[in-house]
This record gives sequence, C-alpha cells and structure tokens, in this order.
Amino acid sequence: MVDAGGKLKYYLIEDHSFVTEHKGQNPIVKVFPNKNGTRCICIDNTGNGYFFNPIDDSILMIPNFSSETHSVLWDIETKNMFVTVDSEKIHTYLYIPLSLEGSCIIHLPEYLKIDEVDKQKPGVVTYIDKDLKPIILKSGFVYSHARTDGIRGQYLTTHSYMNSWRGDNDTDEGNLRYFLQNIASHRYQDCMEVARVSKKFSQQFFEVIGKQCLKYVDLKRAEIAFQMCKNVGMVYSIQSIKNEVEKNILVGHIASILFKHDLAQELFMRSTRPELALEMRMDLQDWFAALKLAKQIAPEKEQFICRKLAS
Repeated sequence: MVDAGGKLKYYLIEDHSFVTEHKGQNPIVKVFPNKNGTRCICIDNTGNGYFFNPIDDSILMIPNFSSETHSVLWDIETKNMFVTVDSEKIHTYLYIPLSLEGSCIIHLPEYLKIDEVDKQKPGVVTYIDKDLKPIILKSGFVYSHARTDGIRGQYLTTHSYMNSWRGDNDTDEGNLRYFLQNIASHRYQDCMEVARVSKKFSQQFFEVIGKQCLKYVDLKRAEIAFQMCKNVGMVYSIQSIKNEVEKNILVGHIASILFKHDLAQELFMRSTRPELALEMRMDLQDWFAALKLAKQIAPEKEQFICRKLAS
C-alpha cells in the first residue's frame, strides 16, 4: 500500500506484522498491530520501540526496549497488554490510556512486599529456550512452537501464580503473591476478590487497591475499595469529584488527594478553572505559592494573601 504522497509503503509479513519503507529516512520499520488494528508497536531501524495509537496519532516510547527484539505478541484476552520477544527473553508491557501522568507504557514489575507497590521497580523478564518461537499470548500464558516437540506453553513471570490461586483455601502467602501479581498487572477486579477472602491482609489490600485505582483514574473501584477498608475521608473525597467532566480538573483533584500538589497545580492551570490551583494553595496555607499564583490569575486576592503571609 502507498500513501497519498507516494512516500510510504507497507509490506505484509508473517505474524501479522508489517515492514514499512520510508523514502529518504528510516528505511525499514517493523509494525505489529493488535487484532483490531487500534494499537501498533513500531520498531525503527535503530532498534527503538514505540507504541502508536492510530486513533489519535499519539506515540509513546516503550521503556527498557531491547534492540534485539524480533517479534511482538498482543494478549488476545487482556486489553492493551503485549510482550516483546528476543532470542532468550520476553518483556511484558501494559498500555495505560489514562493516569495522573497521562497515557503511559508500563514495563510490568514483580512485587514481593505490599510496601513495594508505591515504589519504582524495574520490569521483570521471562526467560525462554532458544529453540522456542512464541506464537500466541493468552491471559499471560505464552504458547510457543518448538522444533522437536511441537507446541509448548508457559506462564509469564508476571503471571506465574495467577492460575495456582486456590481462593478461600489458599494460604496467607498465596493470597499475598496472587494479590501482588494482579496489582502489578492492573487486574483490579481480581485484586478485589482476593482482598475479600484474605483474613490477614484484607485491610491493607483494599487500601492499596484504592490508591492504585485513584492513580489510574478508576474512581468507581477506588470508592468501593475505600468503603471496604472504612476510609471514610477518602470515600467522601471521591464522591465530591466523581461527577467532574473536565479531564484536567478531575485528574488535578485526584493528584491533590494523593498529595501530589505540584502536579495538581499544573493540571488546574491547564484547565478552564485555574483559580482551583490558587484555592488549593490557600487551603494548604502555602502562602508563598499562593501569592505567586494570585499575581497571575487573581490580583484582587493579593492583599488578603499578603496579610496571611505576614501573620
């Protein structure tokens, strides 16, 4: 296929991927679309990987992308999850369309403790034999073709315990491991289930679910989670903002609830109601920042803020 200007050619190759030839620059690019063609992984001639959304033409660079990647598989059941495959390793990624930082690509980590959920951890890899060729990814299970014995399968490291969980009959350690793998994979409904049956960690699980759902703007589940752990203050905070229709204002309120006040201010200033940034700083009694904002958006409040600052 050739575009309207005659500058772009697509050649269909194996595994539903494409090779794209540009005239004059980046001569060869591999493209791996999902089943519906609504998401694409692109690899340029320098070995860098990019996530392309053809719906809005947005492009995100894939973190920790291996220059040796030769194929990409999309999970046929888990939305927006994909893996990159090189000769010995599989890297698991998840596309998040909405978060406090906007759209992002997450290299899924492996959590071993509850307090690691809020920390930055490196993405985990799944090792495979050299003679295996991964062909299908379904709910974290990779089906591969082997030259000697046909089709073989294994779970990704990020999903290794998900099929082993025994529900009410599992141990505390099993519940913890199942929960941590699901929270890393953003499977919040499964996190809710294990939180309901866990006796030892139930309160902690619901608190973590609530904060993670807020961070990724899933207000419905966040409200339920905070109700289950009886965090009344957070429930009232979510109920006060959940009907907001403007994205920057909504995410700004969430950032403020999570004590990310600089981010909240930035979002409010980009919204149609920049005065919310000033109100937030005044509520925090951060009079220096409030005075600076007042000079920009509300000069009539400068005298009041100066008196507060002086006192």
